[in-house]
Amino acid sequence: MDSDELFNLRQQFFTAQYEKVSEINIEEYFDESQTIAREYKLRSLLALNKHSEVLSEVSSGSDEFSKAFTLYTKHLKGDSSIEEEFNQLISESGKSNWIVQLLGSFYLVSQEKFDEAINLLQRHEQQLEAVLLLTQLFIHQNKLESAEKEISIASKYANDSIIFNLAEAYLNSIKNGDSLRGSLYFFEELSHTNPSYKALIGQLVLNLQLHQFPEADEVFRQLKELGIVKSDLIANEIAYASITGDNETVVSKRAELEALEPNHPFVTDLKAKNELFDSIVEKYSEQIVN
Repeated sequence: MDSDELFNLRQQFFTAQYEKVSEINIEEYFDESQTIAREYKLRSLLALNKHSEVLSEVSSGSDEFSKAFTLYTKHLKGDSSIEEEFNQLISESGKSNWIVQLLGSFYLVSQEKFDEAINLLQRHEQQLEAVLLLTQLFIHQNKLESAEKEISIASKYANDSIIFNLAEAYLNSIKNGDSLRGSLYFFEELSHTNPSYKALIGQLVLNLQLHQFPEADEVFRQLKELGIVKSDLIANEIAYASITGDNETVVSKRAELEALEPNHPFVTDLKAKNELFDSIVEKYSEQIVN
C-alpha cells in the first residue's frame, strides 16, 4: 500500500467519510501505515456507534492501543466503572503513546476537564492531530495566542497536511477579512476534492459569517441532496433564518433541534438566556407592584 493510499484514507477520515473508512481492509496496509489505518477504522466505527465491533476487535489485547480503545469505547457506552483505570492509563502513559493522548483527551473533554485535556495533548511529539485538537480547545477557551503558537510551530513540519490545514482554517474562521476568506477558500476546495457533509458544513458556516447568502443557499441545496439531517445543520438553518428575518422558520427549526438534540449548545444557551430574561422580568415586576 503506497503513501498515496494512506493520503486518500486520511482525506476521507478528516472529512468524516466514516462509512468508507470503516470498510477498509487493514491487511492491505503495511508497517506504520497499518497502525494508522487501524486507528482510523476503529475511530470511524465509533463515530458510527458500532461499539460492539470495536470491542470485539480490541478487548482481548493487552497493549496500550487496545486498552485505550477498550476503555474509551466502554465510556461511550456509559460504563462509569472504567474511570479509575482510564485515569491511571492516562497518567502512566509516556509522551510517545499517541492513542492514549488522543482518546484520553476525548474522554477528559467529555467530562469538561479542558485544562487536563490540554496538558495531556501537549505531551505530543509533532502529532498534527494534537495540534488540531489543541487549536480547537484554545479557541473554546478564547486563548487565541496559544492557538496561534501551536499553528506556528506545526507549520514547520506540517507538509501541507489536511490535518494542519483544518487547524489553520478553524483559527482563521474566528478572524475577519482575508483570514476568514482564506478559511472559506480552504473549505470550498475541500468540498470539490472530497465532497462530504463535514466539508459542506464548514463552507456553509463561513458563507453565513461573510453574509454571502446566495452562496449559502447553494450549499444548503447541496446538503439537502445528501439527505443527512444533523443538529449542526439545523443550528445553521436557525442562524440563517434569524439573519434574514424569517421568524416562522426560526421557531420551527428550534423545535426540531430541541427534539433531535436537547443538549445542543444552541438549545442550552437559548434556555439559559430565556431563564435569565424571565428572572429579570420577575424581579422588576415585583418592584413595580411594591
